[in-house]
Amino acid sequence: MKAGSAIVALVAMSICSCSFAQTNEKQCVVNRPHAESGQTVAAQMSVVNDGKPCNMHVKFGGGEATSVKVRAQPSNGTLAGTKSPVSYTPNPGFAGKDAFDVQWFGVGHAANYISSNIRTKVEVTVRVKSDEAAD
Repeated sequence: MKAGSAIVALVAMSICSCSFAQTNEKQCVVNRPHAESGQTVAAQMSVVNDGKPCNMHVKFGGGEATSVKVRAQPSNGTLAGTKSPVSYTPNPGFAGKDAFDVQWFGVGHAANYISSNIRTKVEVTVRVKSDEAAD
């Protein structure tokens, strides 16, 4: 790569799950927007309110985000985590719309160890747990 050329750091939101060993798309799903470093992107999260967290992962050039700054807390749930992943858990009994805003920081990989950051405004749809969603 030539000196002075632009380096693009991509962020990928992975499908979240309540457990790393088991992914159930009916329980917790996050879309996968991509962005260049410094951009703000919108993301959508859909989660069943079963008391379990929904995890959001962000990667910069293959490496997980190393820190997170919460710009706006959700109104109807809680966030946990200081790096990737960040976990959103809806308040007990809540169903409806929620939102939060986080800024992710990380470093690319390979020869391009540059600092990167992406801001993500997340719109959350929380659904009531049902027998169908529990399958």
